[in-house]
Amino acid sequence: MTRTMRHVLVGGIIVSSLLLAAGSPAAEKVRLALQLKAGQTYKTRFISDQKVKQKIQGQEVNMNQSIGFVYTFEVQRVDPSGNADCRVRYQSVIFKQDGPQGKTEYDSDHPPTTVPAQAKSFAALVGQGFSLRITPTGRVTEVQGVDAMVDKISQAVDLPNEAARDMMRKQLKEQFGDAAVQSQMEQMLAIYPEKPVAIGDTWSRRLSITAGFPMLLENTYTLRGRKDGLALVDVVTKLSRNPAGKPLKMGPATLSFDLSGTQQGQLSIAEASGWVERSDLKQKFSGTLKMDGAPGMTEPLSWPIEAEVEIRMDSPK
Repeated sequence: MTRTMRHVLVGGIIVSSLLLAAGSPAAEKVRLALQLKAGQTYKTRFISDQKVKQKIQGQEVNMNQSIGFVYTFEVQRVDPSGNADCRVRYQSVIFKQDGPQGKTEYDSDHPPTTVPAQAKSFAALVGQGFSLRITPTGRVTEVQGVDAMVDKISQAVDLPNEAARDMMRKQLKEQFGDAAVQSQMEQMLAIYPEKPVAIGDTWSRRLSITAGFPMLLENTYTLRGRKDGLALVDVVTKLSRNPAGKPLKMGPATLSFDLSGTQQGQLSIAEASGWVERSDLKQKFSGTLKMDGAPGMTEPLSWPIEAEVEIRMDSPK
């Protein structure tokens, strides 16, 4: 074989390899974004199982808790840029808790004759809702109707007087206020890359949670594969304290957090709509809680905490 023939052969192999790579599924790029349709309703079932260990003044105080919601997203309109105005409702609620105050279980699909006191605010969520504007990358740019929802919940819970109702309303706004709702929704939705990605590509998303447990989430996503119209995505997250977060008000007391940890898991995203069909995440975090201002306290009290959380999402039919 002459040198010229060898050069032609090698060159042909290189060109063929490049063409094969360019045409292979691994090299094809896909746009992962919310592409919701006006008039359609999408559902998400969210379940968080938490195992919390605390040691307060030398005493072990452990608690297991499960909180679950089924949300319906009714898409009312979509603008030319893909921003969707949605009416979101709580279709059903599950609340389970096993801790120092005993066991509590509530399932709105199979409600007990008497709703446990600890579950009344969750039970009152069923049928309530709010409005969101969501970008194609899952960012929530507008929240409406949360205050009205909080008022309805506080009215549905039996309380001895107006002062107790006002205190509960403030606590509910900490848990279900505009900032809390925006954080909750973006944890589920703000996961998409800014541009099309191929298998093996990574992208990052940073979330700032200021309500509840104030934390910063540094998310790194990787498109692991594609199958049957689904994008299979891995996620690894660094959790750290959010310096912009405010202490949680609990009546006259305040509770502040200094927590850090990790999260990892997998997501299955429908390529046609961008809707998450399934998500499995595991979190581990630890740190310190500090309480101040509680009745009878002469000085702040702090204690260590560690938690393991499993978060599951799917799209029920």
